[in-house]
Amino acid sequence: MSHKVFLENIFTRGAKRGLLIFVFVLFITSIPALAQMTVTATASPTSGTAPLNVTFTATVAGGTSPYTYNWDFGDGTAHGTTNPVTHTYVLAGKYTVSLTVTDSSPAPLSTTITVGTITVYLAVEIAAEPQCGLAPLNVCFSGQGNYGYAPYSYKWNFGDNAPANNTTEQNPCHGYMNSGIYTATLTVTDSHGNTGTTFIRIGVYNEPLFTVTATADVTLGLAPLRVNFYGSHSTSSYISGAFEYEWDFGDGSETCIDAAPQHIYSSPGVYTAKLTVTGTDICGQTWSYSDTIEITVAQDPSIYITKPLTGSSMSGGQLILESMALTSGTVVRVDYYINDVYVGSATTAPYRLTLNACGADGTYYIYAILYDSKGNTAQSAKVAITISNPTLDGTNYVLKNPFRIKFFGTGFKPGAKLYFNDIEAPITKVLSPNIVVAKGGPALKALVPQGVPVIVTIVNKDGSCSAPVTFQR
Repeated sequence: MSHKVFLENIFTRGAKRGLLIFVFVLFITSIPALAQMTVTATASPTSGTAPLNVTFTATVAGGTSPYTYNWDFGDGTAHGTTNPVTHTYVLAGKYTVSLTVTDSSPAPLSTTITVGTITVYLAVEIAAEPQCGLAPLNVCFSGQGNYGYAPYSYKWNFGDNAPANNTTEQNPCHGYMNSGIYTATLTVTDSHGNTGTTFIRIGVYNEPLFTVTATADVTLGLAPLRVNFYGSHSTSSYISGAFEYEWDFGDGSETCIDAAPQHIYSSPGVYTAKLTVTGTDICGQTWSYSDTIEITVAQDPSIYITKPLTGSSMSGGQLILESMALTSGTVVRVDYYINDVYVGSATTAPYRLTLNACGADGTYYIYAILYDSKGNTAQSAKVAITISNPTLDGTNYVLKNPFRIKFFGTGFKPGAKLYFNDIEAPITKVLSPNIVVAKGGPALKALVPQGVPVIVTIVNKDGSCSAPVTFQR
């Protein structure tokens, strides 16, 4: 019956009771409405590895405070009065949590809610020995499930997609054939079907794990010589964290840990600067690799032949000589010698001298002498080079029918060309490394008029060339 109907009945039935009805109506309308109460709750975290600490927090709206809290954690334990509350789940499993909140009104209100499900996974221990090393690497694993219900079963994934027949053993061994970073995973299941998973990273390496490069803006000069060094290294997925640099400048000074330091060499000498870069792999093992660069602090004055390089070889007609002259004075001239024979001079940097090397064949020793404005001289180290050219020994033989000329010498190669007064012969035929024939009948005769001396040379396809010889028919 609604309040309206109830009041109408009172007035109808009690019309003759006047004052009594009035007082009764006042009493009825003064009764307050019943209070409402709503409850919400959260859990953090809702899943994790045993033993798992979970914090529960409730929020209550309505009712009359203070409130009484009764938590049922789903694992056979309960807790009252506290909000928020932290509970530790010791064993793996799924647990449904409920909460009952009661207020403190004279007629207490009570509300029960389901907070949610807490999923607790097995704790899984994993280890590998060795965890890192050079390929091929044999690794023995060990695993253990905890905080569940024995017996446990094991499932391994070694991470390299290689066939394996021991993936269900508790403590298997596995061979990694190729370099790389592999993630080995272990899943453990207990007798109640609870599971837990963990992993370990395996580092398998080929050396070097990374490369190091040391460079400098200048490697040769007079003291005091200021040198800017630059260090770099290749990238490496095997190294975790930052690389560390250390420079040893080779002159007994303190080492430096900058990647790009500057250093001043104060005394003449040849110094080997060494850069060492160190990185740490995923197992905490350090790997160090180095590169060196040679710094020459020259005496005053000094001279160094820069072209050609010692030990080099060449074929062709031009030999270019160049030098670096170092002096606190002014360079007057640079003289060049080949096999102790003076061959020419240069007066301006890079002190270049170009020589015709056609016909040269064998090993030659080159050096330079510097003369400066202070009256000082300096001689370079000798540079040894090998020059390969064909040679004409001056021997020839003329055949008249058909007209052709045989020349004798050394170093003739297929495709070589004979020249008469710098005009190519109509046909050149290489019979052997020591015999070459010019052909062409009347055209060849026109190049070698009878009784007239002509200059003959031969040029191989690689550009090597002979010294000229004189031929007369």
